Amino acid sequence: MKILGLLMLLSVTGYSQTSHFYQESFDSNDETGWSFLAIGADISTQDGMLILTSEEDATIHVFPPIGATMNDFSLRVKGGGEVGGGIGRQGFNSYLGLHMEYDSIYVIYAEQVEYYPEPNFVWSIGYPIPGNTNSMQLDAIKSGNNLLVKAYMNDQLFYDSQITNVYEGLLYGRMVLYTLAGETNNSFTLDEIDIDYNPYPTESETYTDDFNFQQAPWMKFGDLEQTPQSITMNSSSLNFNYNNDNESALYVIPPITSVGNFSIEVEGESGPDHNASFGISRFFDYKTYTTMFIEDDSLYIGYAVNAFEPTMIGSAPINPATTTKMKFSVEGIAPNLVLKGWANDELLITGNINNAGNRLSYGQLAVGFDRGNIMNSSFDNVTINYTPFQQQTSILEKDPDNSPVIVYPNPFANSTTFCYKITTPGMVSLIIYDTFGRRISTLVNSWQQADTYEIPFDAAGLSSGVYFYHLETAAGLHSGKFHILK
Repeated sequence: MKILGLLMLLSVTGYSQTSHFYQESFDSNDETGWSFLAIGADISTQDGMLILTSEEDATIHVFPPIGATMNDFSLRVKGGGEVGGGIGRQGFNSYLGLHMEYDSIYVIYAEQVEYYPEPNFVWSIGYPIPGNTNSMQLDAIKSGNNLLVKAYMNDQLFYDSQITNVYEGLLYGRMVLYTLAGETNNSFTLDEIDIDYNPYPTESETYTDDFNFQQAPWMKFGDLEQTPQSITMNSSSLNFNYNNDNESALYVIPPITSVGNFSIEVEGESGPDHNASFGISRFFDYKTYTTMFIEDDSLYIGYAVNAFEPTMIGSAPINPATTTKMKFSVEGIAPNLVLKGWANDELLITGNINNAGNRLSYGQLAVGFDRGNIMNSSFDNVTINYTPFQQQTSILEKDPDNSPVIVYPNPFANSTTFCYKITTPGMVSLIIYDTFGRRISTLVNSWQQADTYEIPFDAAGLSSGVYFYHLETAAGLHSGKFHILK
């Protein structure tokens, strides 16, 4: 596999084919549904921005509420900070992304991520970071056996190449942002994020996995030096294998969205020498979560708010040696949540939280082991029933004073017209989405010359409500909303 230069790309064409669009500007939403791998970060939303500040975290990983993706994607962020870091898509064994370090930005990728002794990423030539940086974007487009990769800084294309005979794992993964600490702390401000993507798995409120697909985009986290080689997947199981003098933590995040109500059932087995604690959690960050875990000969349920150690709200005796199936569920609406724990299909424990905030009520799921130096365990089947986190994203005109799109009439009952002007010839897409980010209609997906266009839209089969358009041209991305009234 190799990266081809720009000259070879002159004969290659491609255009992103995606079914979903997610945008968040934090104008009307807080950080609810987002998740963070952070120890001591101060996380808040203020004045339409997500703000991270930490004096403890050398690295912070940030996950938007959507689940894992497949094939084509476009990821664009606006923000900044006195830190390094990047954006990209992380698969079970792979990574493709933009990485900022010192005074340059790079496109990097790895087919089999290794953290020890040195990361094994393929690096592009560094592009100097402008003095005033306000946005960066990474696009990936599958074209036959190749993956076309484009990167932008401040909406200016600086990288346009391809990965040939692409490793299948690079086509699946979870969108992730990460920050690296500067000289004094780790601080970052996210003003807006735009993601075009195809969801993996297909949208459903049930996810099952018997681990026969070895590229299923579960995400590893915990001890970064150990996760690549210690968490593996074969044709029938997800495996955790670690043996060292030092205790470690090995966890995985399933490919689904951030969740509200959920139940997750894990079936598997552990070897006789296994000594690490098993746990399932729904987390906001490392110090805010709901959890069920086994420690010694007891099963516990509890929660944490700004604390590493959870507050226990129930326990029951258990024999880990004969336990092959565990199930954990959380139901309810803040402030009242009900937690339940099962072992071998028997309900053992129930507990209530009566003062839960939104950070305890939504988040990503995590499953794995910690507090042990020997891990010899495998999962054979996982079943998750869940309510996806649905957020009314604040999709607004990005340039309301000089909008490139006119919708007339607006509001309307059955039909309207989109009018826009193309100043630079190129590929153009005009896509309609509902409030959940589901694609309703693709009105344009073709090359267009510089001109003014009028595109009719028939909404006779749609119900009343707010909808969104997404226009992508050579000049950039433009989104807005319109109303159907019947």
